[in-house]
Amino acid sequence: MNGPRCPSCGGENRPEAAYCTMCGGDLTSPGLDARGRVLFFSTPFVFLLVGIMVAVDLGLDNPVEAGATIGLSFLSMVYLVLGGSAWILCRSFGIPFRPTMPWRAGVFGTFQLIACVLLALPLQEYLMPGGMPSLTFHDEERLKLGLIFAVFLPLGLLGLSLLIGRDQASVGPNAAELSSWGRRWRALSRFGAVPVFLGTLLGSVALVLGLPVHQREFLFARVAADFQLVGTALANLDRALAEQPEYAPALHLRGLLRVAGPDRERAGDGLRDLQEAVRLAPTQARYRLGLAIGLDQLGRTKEALDTASAAVDLKPFDPALWVALADLRLKAQDRPGAVAAYREALRRDPDDARTLNNLAYTLLELNQDLGTALELARASVARLPNHVFNLDTLAWALYKNGQVGEAYQVMLEIREAVATPSAEIEFHHAVISHALGLLGEPRKTFEALWERPDVQGDPMLRQEITQYIASLGVAIRRIEDDAASRPTALGSPAERPPVIGPASAALDGSAEEAVPAPAADPASAGAPMTPEGGQEELLGAGPSGGKDGGP
Repeated sequence: MNGPRCPSCGGENRPEAAYCTMCGGDLTSPGLDARGRVLFFSTPFVFLLVGIMVAVDLGLDNPVEAGATIGLSFLSMVYLVLGGSAWILCRSFGIPFRPTMPWRAGVFGTFQLIACVLLALPLQEYLMPGGMPSLTFHDEERLKLGLIFAVFLPLGLLGLSLLIGRDQASVGPNAAELSSWGRRWRALSRFGAVPVFLGTLLGSVALVLGLPVHQREFLFARVAADFQLVGTALANLDRALAEQPEYAPALHLRGLLRVAGPDRERAGDGLRDLQEAVRLAPTQARYRLGLAIGLDQLGRTKEALDTASAAVDLKPFDPALWVALADLRLKAQDRPGAVAAYREALRRDPDDARTLNNLAYTLLELNQDLGTALELARASVARLPNHVFNLDTLAWALYKNGQVGEAYQVMLEIREAVATPSAEIEFHHAVISHALGLLGEPRKTFEALWERPDVQGDPMLRQEITQYIASLGVAIRRIEDDAASRPTALGSPAERPPVIGPASAALDGSAEEAVPAPAADPASAGAPMTPEGGQEELLGAGPSGGKDGGP
């Protein structure tokens, strides 16, 4: 009939036909029909449910949130980008396609990316088994991500072209009108993108089976650890070390997993694993950093500092190592040393928002370079906006620089977004409100804050609140002493209210503070996080504080 082919059923029609004589499909506006639109826009919700089910199956913490991250932030985004790109490509170049082609392209792209991740994992073991000592830790991670996309892009484009070619058999020109190359391509695209996907999976299986047993088990352990399956990861690592007892990467990972667990006896075994990994690969800065983290978690801060310093000496160009050293110096209450290390980290990576924040807060705690601290806090918020930890630092920097009104506005922004602020934010808010004269009973406010359980678990914050209450109490007592010396309207002296709460010793003129200054608690909110911590706190989600969490 030499008329247009129906995009839905592929049937031929008369040249003047507006609707398909076989299925009734619209021939005047080729593209997505009702079925194609339903498939294309409903699939992301299926991915969301799949992500939640996978998270529940794996036993992840907060499976709904983790599943939403897997289903929406990863699978659905890839699906929409690939499917939308295929649709735009076909419409831009006038390539005929069936209404379900964007949906099929998106589904293929999503599963093809998963297959390429599985292919890239063993490739990493072949190409860089011991890491890349000449690169920073962050650059190593970027290189691994780049390897995934280097595999995905050519295979993804090949699969999309095969999908489009398959549609030409039903909605494109007849085979007689094609060149010899066109006919060959149509024959190759008979099965669409399925051969590309299956070939990628078979390639990944072949690469995994080609690895030595200890490397293969270590690869499985890495994947299990990424999904928080600690028991499975430890079992794989035990099998890897049974095959090769001196395999440093497996010793390092097993040591980290054991030290991070609740069992103190196994934590000791983990520390020995970390020490053995350093002995086997003494030039690996990553292993020394892992040993420093293990020593710190077991309370051996001095040894952790020495080990972190040795890691920095091996890789002085890596800002992550300087940040880790600064965090450990903070825990050892060496704030000037921490400032020096943070400055070294910023010299190598001046745009890191967390390092900017941590340096700003440490300067504020030292009451040094307050103008510089404010600039650093503003820079951190500009680079990483809408996060509680650096907004709180900005408010505190504004207050210490005398800009109390602006500090109060930032605190209100935090309070509006966070349902239950941390004790540190509550303390900063109370201090700023008191400076503006907005607290009716300041001493009671701070004493109630001091009694909170999370304050009692944070020695550094507890000491800071105690000192503020002491200074506040002295000021109140001075006013009360003046009032007591004057007669009241009835001729009787004014009654002095009793001093209560945690600051009573300081208010009574005791030589010692009410609460002594203990060593920093590893779990306190007063220590910035190590570069391995990585947990972000968005406005309205999770704990918060002036610094970026604890190491």
